[in-house]
Amino acid sequence: MLNLQDVVLKNIKFEESFIHVWLETKPTSHICPACNMASTLVYDYRNRKIKHIMIDKKQSILHLRQRRYICADCGKKFNEAYRFVSRYYRTSNDVIHNVFSDLKKQINFKTIGDRNGVASQSVIRYMQFMKPFKVTRELPEAIGIDEFRGNSGGNKFQVVITDLEQHKIIDIISARSETALYHYLNSITNKDKVKYVTIDLSIFFKRIILDNFKNAQIIADKFHYTRLINWGLDKVRKKVQTNLEPDMRKFFKHSRKILHKRGADLNDDQLNTLRAMLDYDENLRWAYSIKENLYEVNDEKDISKKKELFNEWIKYSRGCDLEEFNGHIETFIKWYKYIVNSFNTTYTNGITEGLNTKIKTLKRISYGFRSFKNFRLRILACS
Repeated sequence: MLNLQDVVLKNIKFEESFIHVWLETKPTSHICPACNMASTLVYDYRNRKIKHIMIDKKQSILHLRQRRYICADCGKKFNEAYRFVSRYYRTSNDVIHNVFSDLKKQINFKTIGDRNGVASQSVIRYMQFMKPFKVTRELPEAIGIDEFRGNSGGNKFQVVITDLEQHKIIDIISARSETALYHYLNSITNKDKVKYVTIDLSIFFKRIILDNFKNAQIIADKFHYTRLINWGLDKVRKKVQTNLEPDMRKFFKHSRKILHKRGADLNDDQLNTLRAMLDYDENLRWAYSIKENLYEVNDEKDISKKKELFNEWIKYSRGCDLEEFNGHIETFIKWYKYIVNSFNTTYTNGITEGLNTKIKTLKRISYGFRSFKNFRLRILACS
């Protein structure tokens, strides 16, 4: 249970919260660190207290009778070496390995410390040595860029860069600012090899990418441009229901999800509800047709046909001349090139958004991170 090898157990004592274990090792030949000569001469003994693994919610404490050897050739005094604990450490290697394993899970430092019988500050200190989380100097061919609200290191927003092929986080940038982003991207050595970059409809990120990745295609994320139309549809629905009787207003509000659902996915009852809603207003019918036609564009597999349908959809949507949609359609026109780029590839920002959700969950269960360095290490450990 203690996972100790080559030791001699002298005594075990059980207490309410602790298990005390007295042990020592058999004397063997040790190599002098000064002259590399073997020595079996014991100079003296010292008692060493070591925190070990939790057993049945009790902290095991090792009381080790540690030998000090003396070299017969150079007179150097040195401590006996052990496989289960490192030099100068008061915590066994098994505890540290368990902490490393828990750091990969979405649990906070306090919980990890309680599970392994160490302080949360010790968990943070061990995290620094988990693996070399160095700043990335090379990026893969396909990356995703997005912001998230981290409130860490004195900055409200941080930026995550993801590998769209491996579905993992590459690195975290300390702030959503030109200075921080340019400083990071200037350290990248293979920017010319990045071919695809997915982003939401952010002009800020678009400008940064155009300046730094000359050979990359910018791909507008399908979810972000599709939801603009759902927002427009919702605005029309709200405008219609304001003029209705209270009962019908509630009916429209409670049935709003049916408007956003694909028409082909509705059952008979939902279709009847949809028809009842569309009968109330012509603009609502136009708005619903705009949404459905965009889904038909997204469903088309042939790239050339898809582009043709998209051009027809823009003309149709502008022709409807709905106040609630005009601004969104202009956004589609401004981002036309990058939306069309999304037709030619399967890459989306869905992977990045999913990893962002994991980051936000980690931040919430940890009650936030004051230090950006610790926040970054924790995210990379969990990814």
